Amino acid sequence: MDVQSSTTSNVNEQNTILIVEDNKLLRNLMKEVLSVEHIIIEASNGEEAIKIAMNSPPCLIITDINMPIMGGLELLKKLTENNTTKHIPLILISSSTEKKKTQKGLKLGAIDYVTKPFDINTLSQKVNNVLNILTLQAKTQLNHLTPEETISVMLTPDLIFDDKLSISLEKNFPDNSFTVIELAKSMAMSERQLQRKCNKVYGYGPSFCLQIFRLRKAKTLLLKGISVTKTAELTGFDSQSYFSRCFKKAFVISPKKFAQAHINTEEKNVHARALF
Repeated sequence: MDVQSSTTSNVNEQNTILIVEDNKLLRNLMKEVLSVEHIIIEASNGEEAIKIAMNSPPCLIITDINMPIMGGLELLKKLTENNTTKHIPLILISSSTEKKKTQKGLKLGAIDYVTKPFDINTLSQKVNNVLNILTLQAKTQLNHLTPEETISVMLTPDLIFDDKLSISLEKNFPDNSFTVIELAKSMAMSERQLQRKCNKVYGYGPSFCLQIFRLRKAKTLLLKGISVTKTAELTGFDSQSYFSRCFKKAFVISPKKFAQAHINTEEKNVHARALF
């Protein structure tokens, strides 16, 4: 396995692409062009690619159909059968004589393909199109949810990863020195692996996941009558002002007004019960 990324500011740390190609010259050409904007991981056959994808799922896979040991179609089939990798979009590289294999690949779930010889700029545009669609889908989904629904979607465990993340957040959220670095260590992952995984599962990075978890806990404490200052302290925020800004951004109401609205509702309920 080889990893390469550009040192320029154009590189998107969240977009990791796995190139699976046994032809080293072609693989290097794709790497040279795509590494300007993305992090590139390489594999020379499907067997290597499976191990990489299972350990650290990329955002996108580009694979040749014909390769030794394991070809692109078998790789695609194995990826789609595994819960850890079935979400990863895949672009096939085929030759003009492999139309039936290309069609089979599309039926198996490949999102697009290019035919040799292909224009490297066309491949680059296809890659950007796929990644832009994934980003838009994630944002659209979350923009149409209420803050409460957003939290539910983000924190509902449906994979082993989600369970481990929730356990770590539950254990450490009160500690204001607990950052993404410590979160990654608790998950036995590198920061980059955690960043990629969170973006794929939730649509946002681990920093936002930690913050929204703390805000959910803060909301519960405020409903119990805990003061805003104490709530900020108990949920790992460095200051009340920063906590208030984050809370209002998530719930479109300040924590003070949120707590007061709950008190007013309770008082009205008590008064109504007294009348009857």
